[in-house]
Amino acid sequence: MSVPFSDAPVPADAPLSREELDALVPTVEDAVLLAADRARQIQQDPVISTKSSASDLVTNADTAVEEILRRELGRVLPAAAFIGEESAGTVVPAPAGESAPGAAGQTGAGGLAWIVDPIDGTTNFVYGLPYAVCVALSAGGRPVLGVVAEVTAGRLYTATAGTGQVWIRSEESREQMRPVVRGHGLSEALIATGFPYDLAQAPTAFALGQQIHERGRDLRRIGAASLDVVYTALGRVDGYAELNLRAWDIAAAQVIAQESGVVVTDWTGEELLLTDPAAALQVVAARQPLHAELLELIRRVR
Repeated sequence: MSVPFSDAPVPADAPLSREELDALVPTVEDAVLLAADRARQIQQDPVISTKSSASDLVTNADTAVEEILRRELGRVLPAAAFIGEESAGTVVPAPAGESAPGAAGQTGAGGLAWIVDPIDGTTNFVYGLPYAVCVALSAGGRPVLGVVAEVTAGRLYTATAGTGQVWIRSEESREQMRPVVRGHGLSEALIATGFPYDLAQAPTAFALGQQIHERGRDLRRIGAASLDVVYTALGRVDGYAELNLRAWDIAAAQVIAQESGVVVTDWTGEELLLTDPAAALQVVAARQPLHAELLELIRRVR
């Protein structure tokens, strides 16, 4: 079972030291803020289309924000590959002469890759509900730096692996997150979830929602996976479970959650590795003992 990154130091053979990761943070945060500003501008009059279904929306903000992040992050760490949602999971390698095979040959030097969700919660974006801009740096399939902008609230959440700290940045301040940790079980828990665009998987998602509704305190469907996981870290919800996610949905928030003490795994309880950007992910996140209870609930509906 996965444990928070903060329980162990950054490995000695990692491509970047903790000091190097920390040095990246201000520039990456600035890139995310620049992208969030562009998203706000476009939100006033977006161009809306669909992808896999009528409910799977995409806007010109998704593509514009991704292009800003591709440019800015390429300047921050040119040796890293770039994986963005609007690139349809296509890995854009590091520049010639700077790349080296990483996980499944899909990353840059040292197995490094930026994993980006330009607008997490596009339907929320269209309807004026909370959405996020997400950037993670992954090393060998493990996210080691995560920044999530809760755009409508004007807040950034940032963590680097191995520190046990999460930082919240707003226009007024930058301060360490102090999560609300209740430590109770499922019967007293507020659980976030989501429902897949793939209708073939909907029965499993609805069955899980029913189990949570019957056995937990209540259920929330926020509409952006990254915010579900960040809210779990904050203690605004107690846990989260969802199927059919992709790496860009979860990577940045995964670091934030783990550094706050939240256990993040797949639905079997194994470590969540992001080695294949196109792979479907089944994710559960909560502090113990709730995480174990959610895994047991999941076993009943699979």
